[in-house]
Amino acid sequence: MSIRPTPRRRAAAETYSSLRNRGDLAAQHFVQAFGLATAAGDQALTAQALVSQSQLALENDHPHDAVRLALAGLALVPDDPQYGALRSRLHAMTARGTALAGASATCLAALRDAERELAHAVPTGNEWLSPFDEASLAAEASICLRDLHDWSAAERQALRVLELRTPDRTRSRAFTNLTLATVHLGRGDLDATCEAGTRVLDAASQLDSDRVVGQLRALGRRLEPHLGLPVVNEFLGRVATTLPARTAEAS
Repeated sequence: MSIRPTPRRRAAAETYSSLRNRGDLAAQHFVQAFGLATAAGDQALTAQALVSQSQLALENDHPHDAVRLALAGLALVPDDPQYGALRSRLHAMTARGTALAGASATCLAALRDAERELAHAVPTGNEWLSPFDEASLAAEASICLRDLHDWSAAERQALRVLELRTPDRTRSRAFTNLTLATVHLGRGDLDATCEAGTRVLDAASQLDSDRVVGQLRALGRRLEPHLGLPVVNEFLGRVATTLPARTAEAS
């Protein structure tokens, strides 16, 4: 089914696309995208705007808001295979929020719903909807399982992402390696933590992502209590010399 690109629908989609990587203005602009999509009568694009608001809520440590927004999106999108990828993503956001809130059973049920929706999904023909595939779901699942402290399962899902995402998918692989780093840190493997973090630093020159830089800095702060260990000293030294250059370029 082809979706006619009305001016309001186009404006909503372009607002969504341009703000995905700009956390400073994203909140107010995703609200704007939500309003435009609603005015256009596009329930799927409205739900996608809610996905983005849910993601921001997670980044700001508001899991209950994240779940509320994701469930609102699910209520908008028909239970139809052509919207399966979008519904899968909304279930994944629900899982992320409930994992962050410590609700293990609810999180795992939401992940199963996400898998079921994605398994039966068919293309929508809506060019404005962001893609969500097996690797996308594995990336979300790895974060959920990490937040539930299921280190082994989280690692398996993250490695699945790296298996599915080709080397040219630099940004996706960077976020996955950041997740892996925090998984290894959670289980106390500092060597593997720094190895995963170093892979992200190696890719930093190819990226223009405040989120990647922010997560690398956060990883560095979490490693500071282990200063004195050679592997940690080396990694933090690279963080100190690499990230300021990237920040200066971005500004």
